[in-house]
Amino acid sequence: MGFIHVQNNGQEIVKSNYWETSLAKAGKYYLSTNAGAFRVLLPDSLLDNVAEMKTGETIVVTVGPWPRLGVLTPCFEIMFDDGSDSPFCLHMNIESTDGIIPNAEWTRKPVQFSVWTKGPKKVFEKPCHVRFGIIPCLKPWK
Repeated sequence: MGFIHVQNNGQEIVKSNYWETSLAKAGKYYLSTNAGAFRVLLPDSLLDNVAEMKTGETIVVTVGPWPRLGVLTPCFEIMFDDGSDSPFCLHMNIESTDGIIPNAEWTRKPVQFSVWTKGPKKVFEKPCHVRFGIIPCLKPWK
């Protein structure tokens, strides 16, 4: 896959080589954190997913193991809860992140969430709620 570089200015992404990597070319998301924010880097092949993401009234990030797959390291479920029985969700393991270390501070108040496309260009931003649990979770926020 190669090393993915993300240059930050606080919560903003200034530059990244993600869009030139095999991960992006394979159509895989990448999750990055900085300055208390979650940022999803979106490959060109999945740009249509932004419309689905924007339907979420509440965004919930669940962090935890995925025992059914035998994965005990942190995995991430990002649910764009639109109130339906089948909200749009992203699931990823630690290999699709910048080595995120789970932080209990995330659960105390909403944190910023954004989606970035090639440029980098921020195309979507909204607060999200974070909880710890078993993946997949797919439960509404409270």
